[in-house]
Amino acid sequence: MTAAALPATAGDDLTRALDAANRVVLAAADTALPGVDAILRHLPSQAGKGVRPRLALLASAASAPGAPPPVEVAAGVELMHLGTLHHDDVVDEAPVRRGQPTVAALWGNRAAVFAGTFLLSRGTELVAGAGEAAARAAARCTADLWRGQTRELVSAFRVDRTEDDYLDVIALKTGALFGLAGLAGALASHAPAGTVDALERFGRTWGTAFQLADDLADLTSTALRLGKPVTADVRAGIYTLPVIVALGRGGAPAARLRGLLGVPGLDGPGAEEVRTLVADAGGVDRSLTVLRGLLGRAHAELGRLPATTARARLHQLVEEVGDGV
Repeated sequence: MTAAALPATAGDDLTRALDAANRVVLAAADTALPGVDAILRHLPSQAGKGVRPRLALLASAASAPGAPPPVEVAAGVELMHLGTLHHDDVVDEAPVRRGQPTVAALWGNRAAVFAGTFLLSRGTELVAGAGEAAARAAARCTADLWRGQTRELVSAFRVDRTEDDYLDVIALKTGALFGLAGLAGALASHAPAGTVDALERFGRTWGTAFQLADDLADLTSTALRLGKPVTADVRAGIYTLPVIVALGRGGAPAARLRGLLGVPGLDGPGAEEVRTLVADAGGVDRSLTVLRGLLGRAHAELGRLPATTARARLHQLVEEVGDGV
């Protein structure tokens, strides 16, 4: 079923459910504490991609067409995501998120840490509403997020980082929450175990691909398109797959890359030279090949589900990740 063939009512129902989930997200940031709500609402009030709540809602619909949408579960995974963004901005010392100043930049790191922890906790609570299995999965997901971010920090400025380490890390720091969205959405509709497992694997694989595409964009896109500075990863010493591939190719380009990387303080011209060297060494092309493989695996997991409008929409979302690079 193509995008043009999708029934209009399917999109309308999803839009209404997403709007309802967004209202729950904003309500969760309402503490009635003077000065606090503005901090908590700063990021939720900005339009994001909404891919995680969308996944939770479509996973439910793919499992049980016609079932009530799990709006609170969808809001929960989005709140968890927003919480991690606050923490990321502190760790990365990021001044801009979604084209706007971050909470850390406006109110300081302490406010960002408190806001992130609160939103992450509220999100976990809402996901747990899908049952005991969802609650356990949310707890595991939180631990996976921590493991992924910690492993990334430990590997900072390491020019010997491997492709396997990179893929493991993004499966934890990003794929885990996508996997939770698929699993919790399926559990909310009382799906059979095989369907729950397939949607969890789909989410984790799609999320890993989503992160790889984002990392590619950091080296190939523009700040205007991304809504945040480009080459932020290499400046922070986070060497993603395109850089890892280029470093492993050997020869003069790899030697020059090693001379630019491995230590803090990379300037603007140096970062632009990194972009050129990585592309010339085949780092972007190899990463696109890996991305296509992940997207193929995501499609294969969806193939385990019955043919429904929701499944067709999930296939479409997978394609959009590849189209955006």
